[in-house]
Amino acid sequence: MLKNKLTHNILGALCEICLTLAIVVGLYIFYLVVWTGHISTNAQDLAVSKSDMTAPVDTKKPCPEYRNNYPVLLDVPEGQIIGQIYIPRFGSQYWRTLFQGTDKQMLDTMGFGHYSQTAMPGQTGNFSSAAHRNGYGSSLADIDKISKNDAIVVRTKDYWFVYKATTSEIVDPYKTDGILPVPYKPDTKPAERLLTFTTCHPQYSSQFRFIQHARIDYWSKVSQGVPTELLVAGVEIK
Repeated sequence: MLKNKLTHNILGALCEICLTLAIVVGLYIFYLVVWTGHISTNAQDLAVSKSDMTAPVDTKKPCPEYRNNYPVLLDVPEGQIIGQIYIPRFGSQYWRTLFQGTDKQMLDTMGFGHYSQTAMPGQTGNFSSAAHRNGYGSSLADIDKISKNDAIVVRTKDYWFVYKATTSEIVDPYKTDGILPVPYKPDTKPAERLLTFTTCHPQYSSQFRFIQHARIDYWSKVSQGVPTELLVAGVEIK
């Protein structure tokens, strides 16, 4: 009888421990996936509302496509908004802010952080930025779903820059030469206008880095309309 009672007590204690652990894990998942995303979304909405970005005159009008005489953007101070990033592959409601800098606080609240040592959007070289794959808005949760030639649209104060996805790879986390002006070629002078995203891989792990590259297709003025790639996908312009 005593042995059975002791066994029952032990099993009861183990059940209580398992239940407590399940609650703790559940709360952590809620915090990571839901609450941090809520905070990030609010911060980005506020940043855009306070920005002085040019608004399209007609959000239903395709903008012209220019493939020469690219505008030169001035560097933006650390911690300041550069613009927004739209990726139609991620859905019509998807957009994130793009800020200067990649420190943890920036990435935790502001979507994409621009590696300040890399080219600005539309410039010759490699415009590179980082974002979280899990939690804090999960800006690049579906990065592995991007296909070749998918549009990646960068909106700055006055301009659209439309890139098309090219290649991707998975690398060790310490390998940083993917954001060089010519990726993985440190001694080569850039001649193209590239884009590179970096994020963790696999999901819910930082064991590796997922690198996505793209190449510029065209640019336009925000005041002249909206890129066709966004119109076709029904993307809402914020």
